[in-house]
Amino acid sequence: MRGTIQVSYYLDAEVVGETLEFVSQSSHNESAIAFDYTISVSGEIINQYGVKEFFLSMKEHHHDESLMFALDEGKIELYLE
Repeated sequence: MRGTIQVSYYLDAEVVGETLEFVSQSSHNESAIAFDYTISVSGEIINQYGVKEFFLSMKEHHHDESLMFALDEGKIELYLE
């Protein structure tokens, strides 16, 4: 049986790491994990496709929640080991 766990934008990086480590150590080797994240937004990517819309949507629908976890572009590999 396969299970699913979601790691949220609303956890800080340390907790994300701890969560993924826990899953790695305590789940069956055929388990899968869905990992949703956003990349860190800097001035240079704000105009890329969908970036402004994403942040406007987050601000509108989740105005009382701040994003605590984002990855620098190209750094997802650090969490996939």
